[in-house]
Amino acid sequence: MEELQNQNKQLENEIRIEKMKSNDSELDRRQSVTTLHNRMFQKLLDAKDTSEEKISMLQARVRELETALMSDERIEGLDQPSSVRSDEHISDNYAQQIRELKQTIKLLELENSTLKQAKHQNIVEIASPPFLLTYFCLSTTNETPFFFFIK
Repeated sequence: MEELQNQNKQLENEIRIEKMKSNDSELDRRQSVTTLHNRMFQKLLDAKDTSEEKISMLQARVRELETALMSDERIEGLDQPSSVRSDEHISDNYAQQIRELKQTIKLLELENSTLKQAKHQNIVEIASPPFLLTYFCLSTTNETPFFFFIK
């Protein structure tokens, strides 16, 4: 009888030890998942901040070019006919740069809004060439992941 009680205590101790090991491994797994989630979220926030910085820099550049274009247009009326052509060329260049920068700003704003949406969805951006945004969407079911492109 005493031998059975000893065996029973020994088995209970082994079960307790096994439960503790199981709980420790579960805590480690949860901590690992939490750490991974925090890192991914931080990368998303960093990308959003970078995008906002680019937008503000480009908007400042657009204002600078518009100011230069306006001053060139004011001076253009005072210039001699021979230099009017070169000023028109400069104005055209400024106008083209402004259009390109505005287009870049729109694309960055689109990317920024997509990053904001990605906080609430499972969307991961894949490196893409300028002016072409490619996204890889992760499925929460066993469906095949899919891509969509924005030009």
